[in-house]
Amino acid sequence: MGVMWSDAGVQSEEQDGEQTRHVSNSAIWTRELQSEPVAMCKVGECLAFACLRTGIYMIDSEAREIWRSPYPVWRELEDLARMDSIVSMIHMGDELYCFTSSGGFSIISVSRGIEKSNGILPNLPGRVHRVMHHEDCGWIIMLHGRNVAFLSDLFTNPEIVNVPGPVLDAVPFSRGWKWTGWRHDGMMQREVSSGRILVSRTCSRDEIGVSLLGDKVLTNSGLWGAFSYPIDSNLERQ
Repeated sequence: MGVMWSDAGVQSEEQDGEQTRHVSNSAIWTRELQSEPVAMCKVGECLAFACLRTGIYMIDSEAREIWRSPYPVWRELEDLARMDSIVSMIHMGDELYCFTSSGGFSIISVSRGIEKSNGILPNLPGRVHRVMHHEDCGWIIMLHGRNVAFLSDLFTNPEIVNVPGPVLDAVPFSRGWKWTGWRHDGMMQREVSSGRILVSRTCSRDEIGVSLLGDKVLTNSGLWGAFSYPIDSNLERQ
């Protein structure tokens, strides 16, 4: 990133019995939260984040609170509440989309901090660990286990694709998505006229792909490698 991280420094353990707090010298500001932050996203020059079972908040660049919204509630997921948490937040226009590991989603007004609607993604074959969206490619729902789900919008049934292991990162790709994950790379493309999934393919890799940057994959060993394009004449490279 081009920035040298500073050491937090050593504080005395004898501070009137208070818990020692280490803050990096490079920190612009620091705030104590009431519960664990579980997801966040950039909203213009501001930051929105969710704290576990406490609420959803928006702050400006000086850490001043703009609004706070109650933590979403789904009656259908009450039995899972203790195991459930928000895992992804996505900003689009005046809306903030929050997704939980049990498939619940909440749509919050960015300008007012008020929940506009909520729902549950239907028929998911596993727990959610990440969600991404692209205007032309729709939604990708990354699941624990050997499935990944795709939706054109949140109120349609998901299309499920079997994969060798969990998908960990994805980027939009020529009417679809390409992704990397547990010992494989993969991609999916939709038919232009119908919007249905035309083809999906995977290609094995020796290590676990944890992040994608263009055609480069960052693996769990900390090394960059080339994305493995599945050999298929029907797949168009972007």
